[in-house]
Amino acid sequence: EKTLVHDGARPLVSSDIITRVADGLEVSESVTCGVKVVDTIKSVNEDSIVSKTLNRDFLYSIQTPQGVNVTKFKESAKVNPLDIFTDDTSVLEAVGEKTLIVLGDRKNIKITTPSDIALAEAYIKEGEL
Repeated sequence: EKTLVHDGARPLVSSDIITRVADGLEVSESVTCGVKVVDTIKSVNEDSIVSKTLNRDFLYSIQTPQGVNVTKFKESAKVNPLDIFTDDTSVLEAVGEKTLIVLGDRKNIKITTPSDIALAEAYIKEGEL
């Protein structure tokens, strides 16, 4: 049994993204969507000193929905406390499952701040969705 999990803080998800994640579950037990990172990302140490500049060619900002094999998810959840994970596919990755990434959309924003609300309203008003 496989299912999609979606974060309610992303109300602008498109049917295309949902379809891509669902289709990905045909070939993988764990699927997420995301967009390539465009900013330079730096890793820092505990003193806020840059320790490494990461290669953005291999970095994605992860979104939802995500798709998982429910049985494998439950098995992993039995051996790993769920509060250590920031997304659902990480639960499966913790037990060695590989996660497929499919194309998300920059408009599939997570609404967490007042400026995010303004951006979402602009997308809706402009008919961008």
